[in-house]
Amino acid sequence: MKSIKFLVVAFTFGLFLSNVVNAQVANNNQKELAEVKILTSAKCGDCKSKIETALTKQSGVESASLDLTSKVVTVKYDKNKTSESVLTSAVKDSGYTAEIFNGTTKKSDCGDGAKKSDCGTAKKSDCGGAK
Repeated sequence: MKSIKFLVVAFTFGLFLSNVVNAQVANNNQKELAEVKILTSAKCGDCKSKIETALTKQSGVESASLDLTSKVVTVKYDKNKTSESVLTSAVKDSGYTAEIFNGTTKKSDCGDGAKKSDCGTAKKSDCGGAK
């Protein structure tokens, strides 16, 4: 009788431990998704491709989409695997300027003294700083 009680208690305790471990593993694997907008110096489709590729190669990046008109790249990423500073560094390492976008674009943000209406319309040969 004692051995049956012991087995029941041991089995119940084993199930409890199994559930605790599984819950901890599930919590560690959860993604904490965030979105950041980065203002870049991109001017053409080639610039767009290089920046998006550099960002999507970073660990934890779900997506990167650059709008050439505003020069802002929107990045969706897992906060547990990367950070805004790593993402801006990836853009800079690709040969472009990068700063966290605060929601406003100044004329000077168009780069190279271009008028705001010229942003995003440069020819591929005009893409200074791109590697």
